[in-house]
Amino acid sequence: MTKVSQSASDITIKETTCFLGRALSLKSKAIELLVTLDVGPRIISLSKVNGENIFFNDVNQLITKDVQDYYGKGKQWQIYGGHRIWLAPENELTYYPDNGVVNYEIVNYSVVFSPPKRLDSFEIKLSVCFLEDNKVEIISRARNLASSTRKIALWNLTVLKPGGVETLDLDTEDNGYLPNRNLVFWSYSDIKDPRIDIENNKITLKSSKDISAPFKIGLFKKDISVTYELGNTKFSKYVKSEIDDYPDFGCNFESYISDNIHEIESLSPLRNLKKGEHLVHKEIWEIL
Repeated sequence: MTKVSQSASDITIKETTCFLGRALSLKSKAIELLVTLDVGPRIISLSKVNGENIFFNDVNQLITKDVQDYYGKGKQWQIYGGHRIWLAPENELTYYPDNGVVNYEIVNYSVVFSPPKRLDSFEIKLSVCFLEDNKVEIISRARNLASSTRKIALWNLTVLKPGGVETLDLDTEDNGYLPNRNLVFWSYSDIKDPRIDIENNKITLKSSKDISAPFKIGLFKKDISVTYELGNTKFSKYVKSEIDDYPDFGCNFESYISDNIHEIESLSPLRNLKKGEHLVHKEIWEIL
């Protein structure tokens, strides 16, 4: 067991277990995170101390994908649940089977998680740092190790249990002749879906275990501020961003719901990475 002193408090770090095997617990006076060590990495659990995990855990392997045509015989991608790093734009290669043992190290006040060398020649790292007892900084990194230049965006997906209420603030700035909001829909999304409510200053998205149809919406939002309330826990995500080149018709924020999951996703700008170059994307989480 290790203790890391922060301005917030002493953060206790120790190895434990979860349904996926070994995990690392990062615990303050207010909240606890579990990060997988035998697969992933995934931030597989987020809870108040002695509270309920609000992240979805795929204990019954409901969401999987056969990827052996791309990554070798017998290879399978599994969602596992919780928070993960992906690369955009989405395609078949996005579903990388990250099923190997994850290393970690404490660097200053952060814990850095590093999966094994990937077959797609991207090096991925996930960092977690407590800023306050109930606030953490999540940093994703992707480095191109291939000899060719590759255009990607970092894509952070937080997979929560369904049944809660998501509220996303929209831009209200008067831009005169220029637009200040955009909405993007996927082919399977019914724009009359009763689970979404769009107002001038916010979008509310309510997932339900009783409605199985998938629904996804995306948009660009300068300085993302989104909350998800489930039971007595309020999870907030903040991302600083500027107008840039983003995937999916210019989206830096996306949300997907079904009867199994409620995803809250942020994306970095698209970048052309030469060999050895890397991309960084930061989120701030607050749990109340």
